[in-house]
Amino acid sequence: QSVLCHNCDISNGHAHIKCIVNQARAKNEKDYCNYKMATAVEDEKSLEIEYKSFKLMLEEPWLKCGRCGENYCGSTEKLLADEFFEYYKIRGGRDIRTCIAVFAQIKAHCWNLGKNRWSKQPYKKIQLFKQVVESNNQANEAEVFTRFKIQIENDIAACMSIAEFCLPPKTTPKPPEAACWICLDDEPDEHGESLERTCACRGSSGYCHINCIANFAAQKNTTFMQRMMTGMSMSADESSKELSVPWTQCPTCNQDYTGTFAWRLAVTFSFQYYSYPYNELRRQVSIETLSRVFLETSQYDMGIGALKKEINLIRTMRKELRTDGKIASGFWMDAGDLNTQKN
Repeated sequence: QSVLCHNCDISNGHAHIKCIVNQARAKNEKDYCNYKMATAVEDEKSLEIEYKSFKLMLEEPWLKCGRCGENYCGSTEKLLADEFFEYYKIRGGRDIRTCIAVFAQIKAHCWNLGKNRWSKQPYKKIQLFKQVVESNNQANEAEVFTRFKIQIENDIAACMSIAEFCLPPKTTPKPPEAACWICLDDEPDEHGESLERTCACRGSSGYCHINCIANFAAQKNTTFMQRMMTGMSMSADESSKELSVPWTQCPTCNQDYTGTFAWRLAVTFSFQYYSYPYNELRRQVSIETLSRVFLETSQYDMGIGALKKEINLIRTMRKELRTDGKIASGFWMDAGDLNTQKN
């Protein structure tokens, strides 16, 4: 099985999992043997810096591309973090290398949950590991572990906070009077989509069908573009915000949508204007919004793909500016920015 670094060129970024693992094992063993602990520590700050350097020394061979130095992400990061943990778990909870491998695995799984935004497994794992560390009071504790005991306890607390963030939200039963605030229907729509609420609204407010929100946002975009055509002056950032907010934010509580609902709505936003010219403002904003929402909802693999589309779109537009020296309709840019692009 091979993986591809998202930052390397396609022809050079491939590597076999087995090769990465073997290389990481060898480097860890060599670095650990060469590690020289200082005989005395001046202060707590020095010890903290030393721990971070030691931790980075162990993690880098597993979680960073050996060619470009960038971190792996998505399913590749999860896979390598699992291999990192599998290699050190037999050493037990009192070995600092096991601790660092556990921390890396939990973070990788929390940051790359994929389509299921929520998971109980990372929290269960860090709770169990904390119990193992606290209950194992061996007299012959490893010297390195004892040296960094406070830092390890801090890392356990940090991992528990990250894992708690990934726990499924406590769902409250839908009030009997709840209905879509757009179509006022309390049943699933014609596409079978049920009522959802992923914002900060309370009580019976905030429930809606995803297709109703999509139609509402598209109408808001159309109205805004009509106002722009009448000569209304607005900066590029303000225009982008006006177009993206109806797709990403609840108009009642003004809070961003979250979870699966958020990225499904962003995908609908992108599809709504996918057939538009590449230099049309709504298409540009939809792609930018899609990549941002994917990354905010931990859909990293899909987020990277959307970012690549956004970069290609920018490159295409810059190429046209260099050849034509003109701005196509629908793309707003200040005169100073235009002169910079021409140069």
